[in-house]
Amino acid sequence: MDKTLKMGRKVTPYKLFFKLNSGDYKHLAIVPNRILRKFDEIAGGCLGSHISRKIRPCIFWKSKENSKECYKIVFLTTSRFTPIAVDLNNCVSLEKNCPYFKFSPKSYVIFSSPENPVCLILKSPEEQLEGVIHCGVCRDLEFLDKL
Repeated sequence: MDKTLKMGRKVTPYKLFFKLNSGDYKHLAIVPNRILRKFDEIAGGCLGSHISRKIRPCIFWKSKENSKECYKIVFLTTSRFTPIAVDLNNCVSLEKNCPYFKFSPKSYVIFSSPENPVCLILKSPEEQLEGVIHCGVCRDLEFLDKL
């Protein structure tokens, strides 16, 4: 059995997850390689999906873009090349829901160039986040709303 299937819960089994989720919550998740490839195509190849066993953590949340509700997603790395640090100690249930993935306490938002963070807008989150492993809710990450 794939380890990613043992971690957390897949986003799709949550009944009404996307309808009931308020914009106040940021969610930590793990993106398996087969899903990461889809995001990497949109992001221009900077997420590392070319490494066959690569799985990458991300944070996603509900937002508004041009008065329309959507979801945003950023991907995390341990590389210190980027200026936006995320303290994963702010994410609750991490050890309980995703014990097989070793998170670095401090991660960084991936940038596609020195001035552009990779922050994707998900217009159909139910489909785009299908199969992503949900690790828990994060607190005190409001600074990501500016992306």
